[in-house]
Amino acid sequence: MSRPPIEDRVKRIILALSYLADRKSATLQELAQVCETDVETMRNELLLATMCGTPPYTPDELIEIIFEPDEQSPPDQTMVVARIPAYFDAPPVFGMPERFSLYASAKRILAIQEWPDLRKAVEKISSHFGDNPDALDVVEEDAEILPALNSAISEARRVIIDYWAESTGETTERKVDPLKIEERGGYSYLIAYDHTRNGIRVFRTDRIANVHEVDETFDASEHNSLATSDDLLRSGVGDRVLVRVPKNEAWVIDYTNGTIKGEDEDYFDMQLEVYSENWLIRVLLQAGPGCKIIRPPNLNMKLIERAQELIDIAEMR
Repeated sequence: MSRPPIEDRVKRIILALSYLADRKSATLQELAQVCETDVETMRNELLLATMCGTPPYTPDELIEIIFEPDEQSPPDQTMVVARIPAYFDAPPVFGMPERFSLYASAKRILAIQEWPDLRKAVEKISSHFGDNPDALDVVEEDAEILPALNSAISEARRVIIDYWAESTGETTERKVDPLKIEERGGYSYLIAYDHTRNGIRVFRTDRIANVHEVDETFDASEHNSLATSDDLLRSGVGDRVLVRVPKNEAWVIDYTNGTIKGEDEDYFDMQLEVYSENWLIRVLLQAGPGCKIIRPPNLNMKLIERAQELIDIAEMR
């Protein structure tokens, strides 16, 4: 099942909270009708709203949603009561640094995906930057790359990218089937099937120098399961891990989008955000015995244990 567009979820949550703030309570069915969705989706959106708030995310800063079921009534008649923090009572007042931060973040999102409501917000924010708001712009290294990639994704067109690899310091041509673009940790990543490497790979878009059109198309459905099962990018906040990789296995750095933090004659030390320990262990086992997780040390123990399990299985055969 595909994930619903984030803009639709945000609209439903804001509409439901506004409705509850005005009326104090409502049934699930009533809220679902107001938000033009089904009861189960409405319940999930309300549960998500309970995790929304402002730092330091103490109980008084979080939205509290209370479900009050009636045993004599069907589930869709469950009464919903909202306790909404006081900061919703008045619009926030942003200083210039906050306005620019919002502006820059919104421009970044619009470079990846068009969102009319967000576009209107950007225009409103830019009006606060002086007499000539058009003179203000957010310069992105991949500003010309993202539209070209988005166009290729929407039309399922194969492209050739000139990609700079941090591990080698060289730029190479890669023929790819672009599948999607995701934002993680302040960077945009292209997830694509790489015909040069014969597998799904992830490319930081600010390291793509050029996108060349190829008179070829592809069937995206052939790659979708690979992009999901490979667990290349996961939502949420990852754990920072420091890994030592032999220089003859430098492909690991590009494959995991790691950042080189140091090196000697034989090894690279790279840092990366890990959203799945099993995924990282699987990659490092493929790279061979020269890899080591420096930090956190308990994760390196898991790598050693998994490697020993594989050795024991091989010896039993």
